[in-house]
Amino acid sequence: MPNRIPRLTWNDTTREKLEAHHLNIDLALEVARNRPELFHQKSLPVLRPDGSVYDQPDRLRMVGPDRSGRLLTFILELPDRTSHSHIVTGWYSGDRDARMYRQRRRNQ
Repeated sequence: MPNRIPRLTWNDTTREKLEAHHLNIDLALEVARNRPELFHQKSLPVLRPDGSVYDQPDRLRMVGPDRSGRLLTFILELPDRTSHSHIVTGWYSGDRDARMYRQRRRNQ
């Protein structure tokens, strides 16, 4: 797992997914600059609409505060060889992500 935030990339699909959660790219970049915690997220089996299953690749979970102190969670692809990570989606952090973030901060 990287020990620093990779350079972030995004596309129109990312923007749409974030907007569905009332977030935007600027908030993702703000969290990235605000010393978030990164957590490795193991691959997960995902059910496709046609009923088939595929293994989603390992990803990073970036959890951190925005300027107002709200904790946000963003899912990132693992950094590529050029240290770029694509933002997949994001949401306002729930209890689990907030707990993981605070525990990691206490242990530093």
